[in-house]
Amino acid sequence: MLGMPSEAIVLLTIGNAYKYRPLPGLDFLDAVAAILHACPQAYVVAVGPRPDARWMALRESTGQRLLAAGPQLDLARFHEAADVYLEGFPIGSPTALLEVGLLGIPCVRAPRNVPPPFAVDGIALSGVRQPVDVADYVRAAIALVRNEGERRVLGSALAGAIRAHHTEPGWLDYAQIAESALPERHRVYSLAGAAPLSTHLRDLSVALSTLGHAEDTLTFTFRAAFELGLPVRLDAALAKALVTRCLVGDPRLLRRTWLLVALVESVTGHRLLKGIRRARQRLALGTTRSERARP
Repeated sequence: MLGMPSEAIVLLTIGNAYKYRPLPGLDFLDAVAAILHACPQAYVVAVGPRPDARWMALRESTGQRLLAAGPQLDLARFHEAADVYLEGFPIGSPTALLEVGLLGIPCVRAPRNVPPPFAVDGIALSGVRQPVDVADYVRAAIALVRNEGERRVLGSALAGAIRAHHTEPGWLDYAQIAESALPERHRVYSLAGAAPLSTHLRDLSVALSTLGHAEDTLTFTFRAAFELGLPVRLDAALAKALVTRCLVGDPRLLRRTWLLVALVESVTGHRLLKGIRRARQRLALGTTRSERARP
């Protein structure tokens, strides 16, 4: 049905096409190319991505052993054909992985330099080793392609773990634990002491959120904020960056009311703060002089 030999070892991956767009050091198709070149008996099927120029080029260079099947409503035939599941990156698809794993198909997890929530994690996957990097990801996939016994053992263990934690009995247990932990009354917790994101997670989040956008990150962020109705607060450094980077790149942005208003509010706010500081300084100076003048 998929146009592959019956003896082929099929590696399946599932996810929306945008989840496979490469970032520096995180290129899923580069990993697939390495796997296919090392394993002549392997075929890769990707459900979600459409056969664009890059996917087609790799298909041609690997003897038609890569299939970008595009979005599909019925996944049964793809599940039935799969021997190994490849978690896509830089963004994984948790539901797709759990559905495939529940069938006893072993999984190659996304490398560790893709942190949660972009890569799948959780107790059901605690027994599945996570590759250190993309090179290790490739090695893990090749090892599963070449070892049917290992595929059976790991697939069976994964299915049991997913069944225990993600189907009715296990899920209900977790729901009861959550319910028993509910506080007696509602409380609002301050975010003042919240720990900031790690540098790696922050940078990856920014890279993913702006992936595929032609404009720079700063312009994209401001545009997204105003389209979502979020208030924008500018300090002097940010206002300067908007003028020297965004407006230089596209002067037409100044016609946008939201940007003009933000800049005006920024300037007004800075002047107001400076005025308040001066007033406080004069008041403090006047109080000091008055105290000195007392007999």
